[in-house]
Amino acid sequence: MSINIGDPALSMQLGAARVADARHEIAAHTIALRASLFGDDEQSTREHYRYDADTRRILAALDRLEAALDRSALAQPFLPDDRLSRHAG
Repeated sequence: MSINIGDPALSMQLGAARVADARHEIAAHTIALRASLFGDDEQSTREHYRYDADTRRILAALDRLEAALDRSALAQPFLPDDRLSRHAG
């Protein structure tokens, strides 16, 4: 999805908000998945740890995605809305 915004600062704020929303959603789903695997129910401890390799790969991928979103949010430049510097080039 692309939005044409004339103000770069507003564009960066919207981008950062989308990254934060995506990170929050991924974290919530990761927590729910882990809880379903390791939850306190009537299954034995041994059964809690008997999930397949695909699930481990999914959890690892979600962790990597969450870390990438964190890095992306930290890498967002915080530029002042300096109209003179935009015209100086």
